[in-house]
Amino acid sequence: MFHLLRGAIPALFFSFAALVSAQQTIAYPDDFPPLTLQTVDSAADSLAPAGSSNGKSARLSGNSITVQNGGSVPGRVYGAINLNDSEIVADNRVFISGVVEGRAVYGGYHYFASGNIATTGNVVTVSNGTVNDIYGGEVVTPSGIGTSADNSVTINSGTVNWGIRGGAAWSNFGAVAATNNNVTINSGTVHGDVCGGVAWSTFVTANASGNNVTIQGGAVRGNVSGGEAIGVGTAANNTVTIRGAPTFDINTVLYGGRIPSGGVSTGNTLNLHSANLTVGEVDSFQRMNFFLPGTLTAGGTMLAVVGSPGITSGAVNLTGVTVNVGLDGAGVMLRTGDRFILIDARELRGDFRSTSGTLGGYAYTLAKEGNRLVLTVGDLQSGPSREYTGQWHKPGEDNWGLSILQNFPGNRRYLFVPWYTYDRSGEAVWYIFQGDHWSGIDVISADVYRYTGPTWGVTPYDNNKITTTKVGIAKLTFTSATTAWFEYDVEGSKRTVELRKLE
Repeated sequence: MFHLLRGAIPALFFSFAALVSAQQTIAYPDDFPPLTLQTVDSAADSLAPAGSSNGKSARLSGNSITVQNGGSVPGRVYGAINLNDSEIVADNRVFISGVVEGRAVYGGYHYFASGNIATTGNVVTVSNGTVNDIYGGEVVTPSGIGTSADNSVTINSGTVNWGIRGGAAWSNFGAVAATNNNVTINSGTVHGDVCGGVAWSTFVTANASGNNVTIQGGAVRGNVSGGEAIGVGTAANNTVTIRGAPTFDINTVLYGGRIPSGGVSTGNTLNLHSANLTVGEVDSFQRMNFFLPGTLTAGGTMLAVVGSPGITSGAVNLTGVTVNVGLDGAGVMLRTGDRFILIDARELRGDFRSTSGTLGGYAYTLAKEGNRLVLTVGDLQSGPSREYTGQWHKPGEDNWGLSILQNFPGNRRYLFVPWYTYDRSGEAVWYIFQGDHWSGIDVISADVYRYTGPTWGVTPYDNNKITTTKVGIAKLTFTSATTAWFEYDVEGSKRTVELRKLE
């Protein structure tokens, strides 16, 4: 018996060592045996992978840490941590449905005095519960080079008491960068600031680029920044996208590429898909894209910038800003003469040269009127002037025609036309043409396709037997609500006929 045990002990030891070094999956507090919380980076009762209390998690990548609904962590939560050397912290996952009472939740955290250090690809997802600060990934290096890249934070519900940073990089004497980090807020409440990526270096370069914040629900009480470069640096090509019906405070400032201590802010974009939003100030964007949603009414406002005395100015600076307009999905129903207020500010700063273009087939002008930026709809340039959905036929020619479907929820200009007729041998045949490429008012052309499929009534239905063949082109010119010219060149047959709508 002794010999058997002596032979088994090394095997057991090897198995345990392999388990400790493997990627960890932790579900707190339901793991068995129960987990013991650790003191990590001077924060007692923290939840982190094995070995973190010694300054370096046993595995720095691929860990999955969950605080379950009903669970409570008095300290912090880490996907992985490294305070000991330059090995990067990457691709960890943290899921929060409970309560984290300590200062922060980190997808990945890396602190080291010198060398090249990084947190990359770490993810934090909050689906319920309450947390304080959240970092997708964070690096701190007094004199080294630090990078926080491709980290992300998603808030689906719950409460964040302080702030959110998708990625953060801090240094005194080293160059740092926060790049391509993302924050998405779908619901819940955030009481502090939200930043896609922040880079801070006291004496060397700090660059924040390619970071994104997307807010499509919930409430944000603090400021919102696509990216922030604090120190001598650049905030470039960061994006803030707002859609749905989130709410903001009159103290909220929307920043594209914020540079509070100087530097360069360039290529930063605001994408606005919502109506009836109110904030306190808008700054540091070089592009503003307004996508008119279906919830916007004629005379309505997309963004009101009202200001909060002593806190926010209510200002928007349009100097050097390129403004574009589009439709959010099907967007608002346009009519000649309608006016839409894109920005209604307390102070609309800078010169803005009036622009014009085409939107949803209508001409438009965009102009600054006092402290408002106003879009005015002109005449229809191309597209349908009315609704044409229905059955269309040629009087005197029975048993063939077109079924026209229009005004789809995602695109009111889109036309889908099944054409039921007969081929050269007299057999019934289906053609289909579709699209939204209107060449003028009430004039549309499209390629025609012939469809064949499995024998009718045979089960199971075999999708692999469906074939699609391009067979020609068709053109519809609507001359009234009930008449149209139908011109086609299909499978060697050319013809122009006048159609009428069945009523």
